[in-house]
This record gives sequence, structure tokens and C-alpha cells, in this order.
Amino acid sequence: MLKNILLVISILLLTSCSAIFSKIYGVKELNKFDKQEYDSFISKLKTENIMYFSLISDPASFRKSINLGDSVLTQKDLYQPIQILYFEKNQIVSFQANCYAKGTLKNLNWNYDNRFSIFPPKSAVPLNNERNVTFKEFNEIYPELKNIKGKKYSIIIFWTSMLENISYDAIETVFENIVKFDKTHETVVYLINTDKFFISLKTAHNSKGIAHAANHGSIEK
Repeated sequence: MLKNILLVISILLLTSCSAIFSKIYGVKELNKFDKQEYDSFISKLKTENIMYFSLISDPASFRKSINLGDSVLTQKDLYQPIQILYFEKNQIVSFQANCYAKGTLKNLNWNYDNRFSIFPPKSAVPLNNERNVTFKEFNEIYPELKNIKGKKYSIIIFWTSMLENISYDAIETVFENIVKFDKTHETVVYLINTDKFFISLKTAHNSKGIAHAANHGSIEK
């Protein structure tokens, strides 16, 4: 039911997202970046002694990461509000995104098809040449991403306060999987917040709406 709905959730938020949908899935309308809220979210995570780094993406950087896709389909994958990318050294070995998780009444089941019953999790999509993005490519966009000495796996998680509950559950699912398979000492996690990108989409949308209204003489004075 929810396989594709989150693909367009940002568009819904730019126009009018239903109150019921927003309440059920914890969808929040973003008007400006809230650093205090961001810090509060990070502080609530149960990190389980896992090495992790958190950073805030600017709109331009996230656009660059979307453009790493070699096809329209891949760009749609990399546009998703919540993404989980597993790399073994430089090679991607697993990709998860909100649109591939199973929808439940109030959240998403990231372990759909028992993907998280192994480590690294079973990829939600075939990792063919079209999706062969590398860790180095992301490092060129986000210099904070490093191949840490002694860490075999690097995990990048894109998340947004727009979907706070689902983002939290996704991150916790990743952390629990790392601990379950005793990969704490082999893994580093990078949490990248993309709020500013989605805020920029809304701002651009609103600006176009104002310009359209002005051109058609429908702005209230």
C-alpha cells in the first residue's frame, strides 16, 4: 500500500498533505531548519557504542547525490527522503529506501522480506551497474565521509525531520542489526540530515505559486 506513496511525499508536503496522513505517519511540515530539534533527535538515538557521525546537508550537496544516479530509476531511489546505503570499503553492497519498506499502520517495516536478518542486509534493489554508486563519490560531495582505518563497513543514512518517526525507526533498525551480528568494531555510520533540501523545495514551490498568481492578477492586496 505504501510502496510508492513516500516517493512523492515531499510533493504532498509542498502542496497540501492530509491531516490524517500526517498524524498517522508523523509527517511534519518543514518551514525552517531547527537546529535544536535536530540536536534533540540525535541525542535520543540508542547508539550502542557504534561509531557514528552526524552532519547536515545543504540543498546543493543533496542534489549532487541525487545526480549520482545513472538512470531516472536510480535518481528516484537517491531522491527518497530516507535512504540507507551500505558500503564495504568503496563498493555498495546494500541499498534500502522508504519506498521499498513495507507499510504498516503507523510506520514502515524495514525488515520486510527478512532483509535485516543478515549483515549486511539483503539489498532492496538489484545492485547492477545502474546502481553502482561508490563511497568515494559520496565522499567527494561530503568531505566529512571518511574510510576509517579498521572499519570494513561504512553506512550512510539520509534522514529528515519531515518523517521523524520513520527516520528514527530506520536508524535504530540499522544500529540493532549491527549489534546483533557483532559488527560494532567493523562499522562506521554517517547520519546525513536533508531538511534544508526539502525546505528549499517548498520555498521554490511557494515562490512559483506567488509568481503565477501575480501574472494572473490573483494576489490579494
